[in-house]
Amino acid sequence: MKTVRLLCLLLSFSSAIAFAAESLQMKSPNSGVINYADKCSNGTNVTDSGRELFINAMLANKDSLLAKAKQDILKQADDSEMNFGITSWVQTGHRRDGCSENDNTYTAFLLKIQRNTSNESTAVAQVDISDNDNGGVRTLTLVSIKTVQKPDAKVCGTLKDNGDSYQILNGQNPYISVADDHPEDPNGVIDQLTRTKRAGDCVCVTGVVTSYDRGGKTAYEFQSLKSLSSCK
Repeated sequence: MKTVRLLCLLLSFSSAIAFAAESLQMKSPNSGVINYADKCSNGTNVTDSGRELFINAMLANKDSLLAKAKQDILKQADDSEMNFGITSWVQTGHRRDGCSENDNTYTAFLLKIQRNTSNESTAVAQVDISDNDNGGVRTLTLVSIKTVQKPDAKVCGTLKDNGDSYQILNGQNPYISVADDHPEDPNGVIDQLTRTKRAGDCVCVTGVVTSYDRGGKTAYEFQSLKSLSSCK
């Protein structure tokens, strides 16, 4: 019994040393390598802690694509209450060849976090990384960062003219800014509203609607505009 207990302790101690010895070497702003003593680990070299080292190293390097994506998210902030986050990583691909080759892909989402009474989080981009162990040489690489495409919404309701914005009164009452920060409008929807519609008309506007905090309450606005029509 003592021998078995001692063996278990030695194995646990050896594993702890192996994980504690993880040392990441960045080969580029978006790629790094960790070397392990175990050349035939059956996947145990692919640790969460090593992946966390890699992600933190990229965030600390302003030239990495991940750090640039973070800055792009924070630039969207109109106050100090905006923050950045990353969801948990999910394994989205796996291939193993024997005990030494272990190829994986992982996916997470970048979050824009509004720290207010409702603490809203919005996924704005998808991040994919490869995490491959080949005979004790573990290579981690940022594969891609893709913007999350939000679906268009068709919003119908009574048109309200606020001077610097329009609103479609339908319960959520989304705003359409006509100031310098107006939404993307490649088809001239705002111009059509100005020329052909009046306050009180029933209109349908198609575009991407997002939520935000407005005086402690959730408000809605069009981020982009696609088309305008009259209610049927």
